[in-house]
Amino acid sequence: MAQWTSLDLPWHLTIPQSIYSPLHSHLFQDDDDEHGAVIIAGVATTSRGVRLLARELHLAVDGVDYVPGKRGYRMLKADFISSHIAHCRDEELVYLAVHNHGGRDHVGFSDDDFRSHERGYPALLEITKGQPVGALVFAENAIAGDIWLPGERRVELAGANIVGSKSVKLTPSPRPRPAGRTIVRFL
Repeated sequence: MAQWTSLDLPWHLTIPQSIYSPLHSHLFQDDDDEHGAVIIAGVATTSRGVRLLARELHLAVDGVDYVPGKRGYRMLKADFISSHIAHCRDEELVYLAVHNHGGRDHVGFSDDDFRSHERGYPALLEITKGQPVGALVFAENAIAGDIWLPGERRVELAGANIVGSKSVKLTPSPRPRPAGRTIVRFL
């Protein structure tokens, strides 16, 4: 099991298009509501940062696995979480709970989301015997992540790369253009 000693390295998520396409379709249905899922990821650490590598996608069925919350808007059911968290423990993989918010280009966790993480993620870390666990929230063209490490240390996800025939980068908000740069368009 890896030791998570450096919090100053950026954490990124790599998602193959074959996982991202069904995830996006599930999260952004025509009902303008929140939906849930779990991504299970491997980890690669280099001198440039920590890369979470999405390996599996498990879509939560609305009304069965993803239900009205007791303290927040929606929640994943315990039995849905338990099978996936046990798999992560046994295979030394990373458990990432996923949901969506509305909007485009900007996303962040709500106060209810953070309170949920603080209630549940210490227990999930115990179950995984120290493997990282976390949460991802998506909006159209944006992602934010709250990754928990042993000792209740936390890191924010710097962004995600969707890899496939076309590569896409997602961050919590658009990156500002460098000052002094002018974009000229010809019609």
